[in-house]
Amino acid sequence: TMNKKTLFGIAALALVFLPVTASAVSQSEGLFAYVAIWDVKPGQEVAFEQKLVETSNRIAEARGFYNERVLKNLDCLTYQFATYAKAATAATLESEMRARIAELRPFLRRDPETHITQVTNSYFKDPNASGRPGTQFGRGQVGQIAHLGLFIGFPEFKAEYDRTLDHVKVFTRDRRPQGYLGEDLAYETEIVAPEAQTPYSPKPIVPAKMSVNYGEYATFEDAEDSYIKRGNDRPSNPAIQAWERIFYSSLQVPTRFFIFKVIANVNSPRGNGRDPFEIGEGPVSESAPVVAPAAGSSNQF
Repeated sequence: TMNKKTLFGIAALALVFLPVTASAVSQSEGLFAYVAIWDVKPGQEVAFEQKLVETSNRIAEARGFYNERVLKNLDCLTYQFATYAKAATAATLESEMRARIAELRPFLRRDPETHITQVTNSYFKDPNASGRPGTQFGRGQVGQIAHLGLFIGFPEFKAEYDRTLDHVKVFTRDRRPQGYLGEDLAYETEIVAPEAQTPYSPKPIVPAKMSVNYGEYATFEDAEDSYIKRGNDRPSNPAIQAWERIFYSSLQVPTRFFIFKVIANVNSPRGNGRDPFEIGEGPVSESAPVVAPAAGSSNQF
């Protein structure tokens, strides 16, 4: 019986010869994302949401800030929100979020799970997408569906994991599924102690940086249809089967995959996140209605 390393070697070699459309992927440098998952006390969700959007508009004033998505879990019984903020430096995000967490803590049933990451790749179908960092897809939109995947792999298989995930993202984008807006891939900026990295879920055996996948579709049905189509193509496309096997085999802990609705989309009022104010007098913010249909989460990548 072949051991795990041998299987990975064979699979990785096979991937070199799998056809993947070579289209532009934005290799991000100097783009950081702060992920926070907020679990709210029952009965506090309306007040918390208002305060969350208020603080989002406030941190948008920070120099180096680009954009933040304010997210609400589609399952209304979870009382769960998330924020996905992007900026030019990790220091900007850390500084702003430290004060924000202290301000929002009274609404929470436990401390938020947070991750400071650097965006490595962005995928989007619009060739005329904004050149402004961190705003290449879904700019100004609200009401769309966002997926957030948190994965921790074995460090020794990072190359295989990264290659496979990139294949999947390029494959998905180039099929131009209905409602597809775009995706980001990111890694934590440093290795975090397991107790802090996954405070409320299984912990990795070997310390490793978390991989974060954030993406958006126009509707929940669009996202479902895209995943279902890829699943239906599995029997006739051995590449998809290889990608799935390598991806899941490289993980140390079970996948965590959340489905949210974008309820606010806040852009920096600064022209490019670094220069003095170039547009408007305050944050460029869009908000969506609070109501979202209940739906279960899915296990995708």
